[in-house]
Amino acid sequence: MLYDRENGDIIHQYITFCKVLTEQIRIHGKTRKAIEETLRICRDKKVLEEYLKERETEIMDIMTTLFDQDYVTHMYGIEPRNEGRNEERMNSIRNLMSKLKMCLSDAMAFLEIPKEEQSIYIEALSNEGKKDS
Repeated sequence: MLYDRENGDIIHQYITFCKVLTEQIRIHGKTRKAIEETLRICRDKKVLEEYLKERETEIMDIMTTLFDQDYVTHMYGIEPRNEGRNEERMNSIRNLMSKLKMCLSDAMAFLEIPKEEQSIYIEALSNEGKKDS
């Protein structure tokens, strides 16, 4: 069973992790402190305990990179050229899907990719899958 709210299955734990992260971002902004607190709270609650223990450094690196990218864009009003932005987003989606085992729709939601732009990434990733076959 993949989802059973009562038994703390992996999907429920992942949803809990996302909720804790969202709350910590609300409190601390997109900062290292928010990531550290999310990991601490999840460890204390035994949410994704083994996964976080094994990959804490990797998770910190990925999340810090995502936050830094958002910060620079926001603070300096820099909008990367569409090609560059699309490629960066594609790499971020790939990383979230492969390293954190997110599905495509969750990765795009996490990266706050607007719905009207999501078809670009869905199509591109679908075409990548066809090339690999």
